[in-house]
Amino acid sequence: MPERIKDNIFIITQDQSLAESFKATVLINNLTPIDDDAPLGSLKKIREDSAASGSLSFIKKDILDYIKNRNFPFLYVLDLRIKTGIDNDTDTLRILKTLLLTYIILTRSEYSKDIILNLALIAAPEDFPRIHSMINNSELILNILKTGDTNINSVIDELKNNAEKFNNHFTVSFIEKSQDHFKVQAELNLFITKIKFKEKLREKIRNQQRKLERGIDNKKTVPAQILYSDGSTLFINGENAGEEENGLYQNLKPGEFYIHGPFTGYNRLEIVNRIIKLIKKGLNHDIKFAKDENIFINLDSRCRVDTTIPVTLAQLLVKDLTDYKKIRIKIGKKNNEIMKGGQGYSMLSRYLILTDE
Repeated sequence: MPERIKDNIFIITQDQSLAESFKATVLINNLTPIDDDAPLGSLKKIREDSAASGSLSFIKKDILDYIKNRNFPFLYVLDLRIKTGIDNDTDTLRILKTLLLTYIILTRSEYSKDIILNLALIAAPEDFPRIHSMINNSELILNILKTGDTNINSVIDELKNNAEKFNNHFTVSFIEKSQDHFKVQAELNLFITKIKFKEKLREKIRNQQRKLERGIDNKKTVPAQILYSDGSTLFINGENAGEEENGLYQNLKPGEFYIHGPFTGYNRLEIVNRIIKLIKKGLNHDIKFAKDENIFINLDSRCRVDTTIPVTLAQLLVKDLTDYKKIRIKIGKKNNEIMKGGQGYSMLSRYLILTDE
């Protein structure tokens, strides 16, 4: 999944003269309008496809295909209200709802940190009194959404009630439709400048994250050891460490796993396979783990991680150890800050317990 936005812009409006003005603004900013005959490239194309299929499900597919094959578009310029072309469909917000829901669902994927939707909505003058509260609080646009899926509704509510989280993924502007094309072009130009500035900030954060990771020379590090104490005996990678090693790890909480050493992109598969083996097979004849048992894995100051680990652990818990529903990751603040910059962190966050260490 891509990490950056590209220079492509979708312009979806009923007003062709306005569309041409927008294209001129886009080109001045060294950006590229999508071809009219491309999927979602024009309102005419969308109406043809929706009339033929009787639904808007193709929009989600086209968006996902575009992101997968190219990247996140720089911007969608979209009429707030659009008639879909589907017989007897009176919901003029339906295309906007479909676009928002597609990106909202993506925010719960393992690639959540990369999800970016920049959206300029062209609203008629009569709509502006109704959307006045959204101009400075754009997360309120999610009030138009409601689905039959309680999980998706909870994500909508979470974003709607957390402006910071919403703004991490969504940048929305409302532009009043006008015959004064110069005014409308100026507003779009201002929004494009805002998006570019926001992308520069994202890149700055990414660079800072890379600097945090430079302290780990992955190819020269020995894979982390997995420690476990039952209160009297220390196990290292499932093997009895003996009396000589026992004294080195007196501060381990009995009954919990600890990852000790570098846990990075270079050695993560080896470590994950160890974890799977230890949990599924146990440490010896006496120490076994039931699928409904509370299991804790510690990533404290003894463990060094990088940004590849969130998606690694998310896959471990969701796929490889899916039957073990009560596994939780205890993580220190420093490691948590590093992992926040990695893909899969949002998916993993429900399994994390933040500690003071």
